[in-house]
Amino acid sequence: MNELSQARKVARLKEGFAAIQQQALRDLDRALHNWYKHRDHFERPTWHKKDINEGFAMRDLSVRRLNRKWDEVFIPTCGWVKFRVTRQ
Repeated sequence: MNELSQARKVARLKEGFAAIQQQALRDLDRALHNWYKHRDHFERPTWHKKDINEGFAMRDLSVRRLNRKWDEVFIPTCGWVKFRVTRQ
């Protein structure tokens, strides 16, 4: 992950959260590892296109229960974001 700390010196990457960027690199590493092991089953992994299936993963989340169907999660710079619980 030393490359990430060097890449974060660029202004555009500096604005994002390091934890989210680290998780994206882990996901890419896992996708490439799976592709190299089973090339005949998968196409080469690519980055998602802008505005299509956008999402992110975060570690160390603060979640609080509102009721049986709704919870809230704390996202830095956004605050508490409400979401519907659809799975255990």
